[in-house]
Amino acid sequence: MRKWIIIAVAVIAAWTAWPLLTAASIRSAVLTADTTKLETSVDWPGVRSGLKQSLPAYLAGNGVVARTLAVLLGSSVVDTVLDTYVSPQGVVELMADPEMRKNLDLTNLRWASFSGSPFAFEMFMRPPAYPDTRVINTFRFTGLGWKLASVRVTSAP
Repeated sequence: MRKWIIIAVAVIAAWTAWPLLTAASIRSAVLTADTTKLETSVDWPGVRSGLKQSLPAYLAGNGVVARTLAVLLGSSVVDTVLDTYVSPQGVVELMADPEMRKNLDLTNLRWASFSGSPFAFEMFMRPPAYPDTRVINTFRFTGLGWKLASVRVTSAP
């Protein structure tokens, strides 16, 4: 009986660690400019969709300048920018800036948990340059492994 409990605990620990290891692998791929790894580890249309849904509301809620920009630029400009830069190469180029790389540090992790099912995992991050911001990374199990499926940006509660 004790053997089965140990096996069950090991399986649960491995299942919980797997999406965290996927996140660390994606971070490593960004830092080493491994666009091939990024292409296979991230659902880019899903990430763009999550940002397109969350970014306008985030901008509108963060001060007069951000609200004015959100109104002037509209969602079509935000969509165009996201379509251009939210790609393996775009992320690698963006993270070439040492200041931006600080946002990838795992010390920015505030909370991680399964979300609604054992096949969806969320990581809540706080970028150091934007302490009032929360970035929610959602990972989904695809049958072959975990993939980053969505990124949303909100104001921190």
